[in-house]
Amino acid sequence: YPIGSHFHVPHGLSNSLMLPHVLRFNGFLPSAAELYRDLTPIVFPKLSAIRGNSAEVLADGYAQLSVDLRIPTNLKEVGIKNTDLQFLAVEAMKVDRLMPNNPREVKLEDALELYTQ
Repeated sequence: YPIGSHFHVPHGLSNSLMLPHVLRFNGFLPSAAELYRDLTPIVFPKLSAIRGNSAEVLADGYAQLSVDLRIPTNLKEVGIKNTDLQFLAVEAMKVDRLMPNNPREVKLEDALELYTQ
C-alpha cells in the first residue's frame, strides 16, 4: 500500500512490482513453498514443464510476465528512489491489516530488503 498511497502508483502495478520478491521471501517457509509448488503449474504450465515447480519458478514467471507486458519492473521505473526505500519499509510495517495475513513474519529489515530488490 505505501507504494500507491505515497507515490501514486496504481495498486495492480505496485503488486506486480513486489510480487516476485514477496513470493521468493515467503518461499523459504515450507508451508508457503508447498502452496507455491502447487500453484506454479496452474499459473505457468509451460515454464513449470521446463523448470519444475517452486516459489522461485513462480516468482520468475511473474517477473517475466511484467517484462512481456512491458510494464515497469522495478521501483526506480515508477519514480521511487533508493532514498525512499527506508520510508517505504517503515510505512509498510504500519499496514496492520495485511502483515498478519502474510505466511511469513515480516520485520522492518525484511521489508527494506524486499524494497531494495
